[in-house]
Amino acid sequence: MIFVLSGPVQAGKTGFLKRLVAQLKISGLTLSGYLSESIRTAGEIQGYDLLDLNSDRRVPLLRKSGLNSLAARAGQYYFLPSGLEAATEIIASAAGSDLLIIDEVGPAEIKGKGIWPGLCPQLAKTNCLLVIREKLLPDFIELLPPPVRLLPAGEEEEIKRFILEEIKTFRLKKKSD
Repeated sequence: MIFVLSGPVQAGKTGFLKRLVAQLKISGLTLSGYLSESIRTAGEIQGYDLLDLNSDRRVPLLRKSGLNSLAARAGQYYFLPSGLEAATEIIASAAGSDLLIIDEVGPAEIKGKGIWPGLCPQLAKTNCLLVIREKLLPDFIELLPPPVRLLPAGEEEEIKRFILEEIKTFRLKKKSD
């Protein structure tokens, strides 16, 4: 099952997800994945770091500058090879988790780049919660294998209950198949 959290750029999706992750952990779900935290200088975003949900390790993923022109691009940012490698390792280690959380998938993944080569095979094997920008959602929905559930607007507690109920129902259905 794939859950999708969507909203506009800089709408607070990652902050919301941090609070939700804490609630899901308290509920007993085993989580894997990462959050993307912005790196700012003088209030301006310079890039993003991955925050590994299991180890709390921070790994630089995207930067606006300081890379050569051979680095893969994601809009105005460049992927750091070590960050992509860390993201791929985190995704690959998701086996056995109740929920793999990826914050976020974007334009590079729509083109089959970025983390997509590592993430795509996991989508059919692991329950996933993907963060996708609102304007990219129509393109992504076509790439995702069913079942896909858009997270409803609401408080963390409501969304936590929704996720827990959907995972429980999905598990029961898989056992009966």
